[in-house]
Amino acid sequence: FFLHKEKGSREKENQYSLIMENSFYIFYLIFLFTSEFFIASTRIGILFIYANWFLWGDIIENFRDTKIK
Repeated sequence: FFLHKEKGSREKENQYSLIMENSFYIFYLIFLFTSEFFIASTRIGILFIYANWFLWGDIIENFRDTKIK
């Protein structure tokens, strides 16, 4: 898409490619969250990640406290 670059338009094309990439990721996330096939899996995955994050943080902190004391 941006293979043939001229020296004058390189900065503008870099800005446009960054905007295109960001909008692509945003639209991809919106598609993932809105498509019916991915709703359950994404929500379960996010809940799973958050639950493990908080649970493992608490477990490790408790374990360290018990070992130190």
